Amino acid sequence: MRGNGNLKVIIVISQSGLLLFTLGFYYFFNRTFITADFWKGKLNLLEIVYYGFLAGIGIRLFSLILSEVWSEFKNNMEETVINILKGIDNYDLLLISLPPAFIEELFFRGLLQSHLGIWLTSVIFAILHWGFIKKLWAHGLYAFLISLFLGWLYLATSSLLITVIVHFTNNFMAGLYIQKRIAF
Repeated sequence: MRGNGNLKVIIVISQSGLLLFTLGFYYFFNRTFITADFWKGKLNLLEIVYYGFLAGIGIRLFSLILSEVWSEFKNNMEETVINILKGIDNYDLLLISLPPAFIEELFFRGLLQSHLGIWLTSVIFAILHWGFIKKLWAHGLYAFLISLFLGWLYLATSSLLITVIVHFTNNFMAGLYIQKRIAF
């Protein structure tokens, strides 16, 4: 990673910790390890990939429209994301988009939602993405709405993999969009 060398280290450490925590608590609460059925749910793999990418693109379009009509949201997104993505290439963007999508969905949908419900899980998701920074409240509200959608999608399909694909697609496309804006 050229511009943000410490970012990989931060992501690896934070996501590894969250993964170990999630796997430990999942086993503690369910007395079983995660199986392949946990990921697949009611859909076949082709449907999961298709609908996952389609929904991820839909969320990204929603975000772009929101940015055009709500300046506070646009400022929040630019302020939080531009500094992270300065100087990274597409390969590094892939590396910082996929693990968080996988691990966060395992934690929020796979663990928390099954015990706390969709609403409380979405509040926690929003708080952790917002970070209690007053000027980033619009980002927190956006994260809450996205979490509600991901939670509903998980309930409707019983597939954790589809939520991972949606989360990844949204993060990766957001990164590509911001990279293009930085370049110009």
